[in-house]
Amino acid sequence: MTTQPGSATEVTPETLAEIRAGAERRAAEAREASDRIRTIRAEGRSDRGLVTVWVDGSALVEDVRFSDGASSSPGILGTMLKQAHDRAVADWQRQVVAITDAVLEDQPMLREHIQRVSAEDARAHTLPPDEEDPAAPEHGGADRR
Repeated sequence: MTTQPGSATEVTPETLAEIRAGAERRAAEAREASDRIRTIRAEGRSDRGLVTVWVDGSALVEDVRFSDGASSSPGILGTMLKQAHDRAVADWQRQVVAITDAVLEDQPMLREHIQRVSAEDARAHTLPPDEEDPAAPEHGGADRR
């Protein structure tokens, strides 16, 4: 007997051990997914591979590498950095989905929740270039001086 959260399984002395074992299994799966997501190191490269960005398990920049041929023009370099960053975040999102699909196969509600939240996080980390960030100093955000 497998129990899912919200199921109508009656708790009796006979079913209690099985219910508890199911809850412990689901908790162990959730911990495993969480641990694996935290250890993600995702990579993205610019179109020509001159800029590489790595993000951690929270999709935050962990490291950046500029190759010798990378432009010194701030505008071009910024574009290459954004490409690499956005691709690293996309790689992070793919890894989150792969982990949750594999580890949380029997927990569709939790799997779908984590995937939905991580997709929202990925979108928040990769604002389109024409979209203004309201927190940016030049747009009156919190860091305005």
